[in-house]
Amino acid sequence: MKRMTRLLGTLIATSLLLSACTVIEADARYQGPGLERHKGSVQTGALYMVQDDGTVLRYGPGNGYIRLTGPREDGVFKVPGLENIVGIEVGSMHALALDREGCIWAWGRNDYDPLGFQSKEEIEQPTRYNELCNIKDFDAESYFSVVLHDDNTIRFWGDEVPQNVMGKPFTIKDVIEQVYAGGLFFAVSEGGNVYTWGGSSHYSPFSSGAKDQWKPELLDIPCSVKGVDYSPGAVFFCDNGDVYVFGQNGAGSLGTGDSAPRKKIEKHPYLSGVEKVEGGPIRIAKLMSNQYVGWGDQIIAPAEASNSSYVVEPLEIDVPEGTIDFYSNRYSVYFINEDGSVAKLIPEEHWLWPYKYLLEYYHFRIYN
Repeated sequence: MKRMTRLLGTLIATSLLLSACTVIEADARYQGPGLERHKGSVQTGALYMVQDDGTVLRYGPGNGYIRLTGPREDGVFKVPGLENIVGIEVGSMHALALDREGCIWAWGRNDYDPLGFQSKEEIEQPTRYNELCNIKDFDAESYFSVVLHDDNTIRFWGDEVPQNVMGKPFTIKDVIEQVYAGGLFFAVSEGGNVYTWGGSSHYSPFSSGAKDQWKPELLDIPCSVKGVDYSPGAVFFCDNGDVYVFGQNGAGSLGTGDSAPRKKIEKHPYLSGVEKVEGGPIRIAKLMSNQYVGWGDQIIAPAEASNSSYVVEPLEIDVPEGTIDFYSNRYSVYFINEDGSVAKLIPEEHWLWPYKYLLEYYHFRIYN
């Protein structure tokens, strides 16, 4: 089945007022997995999602370094060795899970030091680390990891992180609620302030103009931020539904209608009423109206393919009926349905060109 999406433009804000009450009612009614940030995580083509009983299921083939037992083919498989889990985050070759006692479990490869809190090059099975207990929040992304302890201390590890700061606990003079891992790290306070530190390969968010800075700096974002999606570029989504963006914008990864970088933090020209943003080269947003939109480098094709079909403005995605949430990373997008099933967005080949346009021609693979 082929489904065509359409440009939203300024119609997004109007539609929010018409359906917000219905969405709130639906989300409150559903008590299963998929409504919290750490309930699911996507990487290397697979979704890892925490179940109500504390186990973790893998949807899709996944990556051999973190797949553990289970066949490589597409399907639904239980991740062995994980029980009593409340959250999971998956990087390129490593994974972190949080148990009900507030302790981190880890497994995978330690290439580029995302698992630098221990000495092994590879953790073959999920292993609990007692030194990473009393955890309030955590994240794993690409080759990076970060944890936030209950006492407001933060520790982080990863690619090109200097040894004098890697794993060293520090605090921010604000009550931190969330942390995000990446080349740049982010911390969001209970009041919606955003702090950042780390290394930026493109545009500096720091007042000094330096590309690397390992002391956290408060960003000037004129809203109460509730979440961050980073790389390529940074997307900050706010309690009031507004969105602010910064940084790299190649292939329209910020959805601003062009591919020009944003060297300063600025308000998104199209998006409002946004509840959540996740992705990478392709980004997906859930609106408060329970609409879903996407943008970015949707082309799945040989390297010589034309770049003329980048989606630089948000397009509405015709999701399955009953969809209430999603998890996304790079070119893998999974929608969570009210009945507990999972729907993966599958691109179809264009009728004329041997390319696949992920946000324009697609169907869904349903996992029950």
